[in-house]
Amino acid sequence: MLGKWSLTAMMFLSVSGGPIGMETALKNTEFYTLMALCFWLMFTYMIPIAVLSYEMTEFHDMMRPGGGPVGWVHGACGQRLGIANAVWDILDTLIDNAIYPILFADNLINIGFISPDYHSIVAWTMIAVTFIINYKELQGVAAILFVIFLMSPFVGIMLVTPMSDMYMTGSGQTSWTSMQKAFTILTWSINGFDMASPYAHKVFEPKESYKFAFTVNVLITFVMLIVVFSVGTHYYHTSEEWVDGCFVTMANMAGGESFRIWMGMAACAAAFGVLTAELCATSYLFMGLSKMGFSKKFKSQMFNLVLNAVILSCCVLVNLDMLIEMSAFLNTLTLQCEVFAYIFTWQMNWKRGLVVICLTVNNIIILACKESYCLMAFGFSIGLAIVCIWLSEKTIKGDTY
Repeated sequence: MLGKWSLTAMMFLSVSGGPIGMETALKNTEFYTLMALCFWLMFTYMIPIAVLSYEMTEFHDMMRPGGGPVGWVHGACGQRLGIANAVWDILDTLIDNAIYPILFADNLINIGFISPDYHSIVAWTMIAVTFIINYKELQGVAAILFVIFLMSPFVGIMLVTPMSDMYMTGSGQTSWTSMQKAFTILTWSINGFDMASPYAHKVFEPKESYKFAFTVNVLITFVMLIVVFSVGTHYYHTSEEWVDGCFVTMANMAGGESFRIWMGMAACAAAFGVLTAELCATSYLFMGLSKMGFSKKFKSQMFNLVLNAVILSCCVLVNLDMLIEMSAFLNTLTLQCEVFAYIFTWQMNWKRGLVVICLTVNNIIILACKESYCLMAFGFSIGLAIVCIWLSEKTIKGDTY
């Protein structure tokens, strides 16, 4: 079972996983423009997602295992949209999960601990270890330790960084392309509140624990973005210098080789911790398929964990940038399905109406920022959803929720 601090740590890993990986959000983006984006997303994206996820978790998932967002949409919007959303949600989750073993291996290579020749072996080993952590039900304790460690070098940098000479504007001019990139990276990094819902049945006093965890995560994620990017401007005055891995270089500038290794290991902890939390959520997400009338095998957490591990082991061979773009695109589709479920589940008032409007507007902006090959992903996702709906109407009888 998870207490409120374990839940908060698991949610933090699902939502953010720390600032590592967001370096390129500042690439060719003027600093105050980035800060404006952070404030925009705080009030029109992060808080609305947290509100929607909390109320839907309270309504559907507090006392029963599995389902999560898959159950929300199926229960509120019916079988057809429920099946389509399940296809998109599971594709998104599997693609997103595949990112973290790749990042883990990349980080070990970058700090010089392993040879590039062992990239795939290290990624597969990480998947196996996270499988064991979930199988042994150690997610809560592991999540707390991962969060403490992955944030520790940033705390160290803040302690040794003078407060003067920060908040520099940078010399680069913000372009529409760089704004799209920054918007995509930031939204991908703060949109996982709904994935903390499938394990609600594992939480002590879930109503109060979730309220605490959602509130704390909104605050610390926002503060983390502002403070880390502000400290970073002390070391990188021009936005063109913000490239992948610059946090590790920044640590080296702040405290030398030991700081560099510390930051590199924190990046590994971030990837490891996020996959640990996401693998737990995904295994319970798959349980929603059995409740929709698919194979009873999906009721078994062990079956779901094994299935996830096998698929992830194949996905680590795919291009990383394409995985990130496709994951962000599919997540937008599933989030909009959750907005529809929210409308049908709760009686609308002005506050809930504002949540719906904000999320819908941001989803439209996110879709406008996608690369061309995401259109292919969209076509494939729609086609697969139609096939699954057709098969479900042939095999699934009645509403199983």
